[in-house]
Amino acid sequence: MRNTTFTKTLARGLFGAGLVVALAAPTLAAPEGCWSRQYSDAHLARQPAQVVAAAWLSFHFDQDHDQLFAMLSVVTTNQGHVRGTANANMFVDQGLLCWPNTARGADAWSCAIDGDGGGFEITRMDAKVLEFRTRHLLMGNFEDNTGPVVNLAEQAWTDVTYRLYRADDAACETN
Repeated sequence: MRNTTFTKTLARGLFGAGLVVALAAPTLAAPEGCWSRQYSDAHLARQPAQVVAAAWLSFHFDQDHDQLFAMLSVVTTNQGHVRGTANANMFVDQGLLCWPNTARGADAWSCAIDGDGGGFEITRMDAKVLEFRTRHLLMGNFEDNTGPVVNLAEQAWTDVTYRLYRADDAACETN
């Protein structure tokens, strides 16, 4: 059974107080599989604020808890707000809780980190491309500050979209 209080509270904090989250929506196509991208040097040169050099995103449905989870792994760049810091050129991963967000559309999904770590909205998903948008997504050990923490938003509270491509499941298993 889903923790509806947690999900609604988390969704309100991330995406506005007026959001209504529909928890039982069996007709929605859940995200699945592995999505990845290694951004080219040319792409990063055109996007000097981007902090992600490579990303892997996979989804897992936990039938015991009737809940969709995502695992996001990234390698950061040495540009944007991480340039010259301990957060440049590092690998970090983060688990997220996902839910159907019918307030945004019939096939809309959102994912968030437990606590105040932020989240993302899937804005496009087809057979080859998945795009997610975030304005606040902390990667790393943000709860007790014992490890590196990087915000994937290029500027705090400003939308940024990352485009990933369908990949073999093995690509996500090795990261």
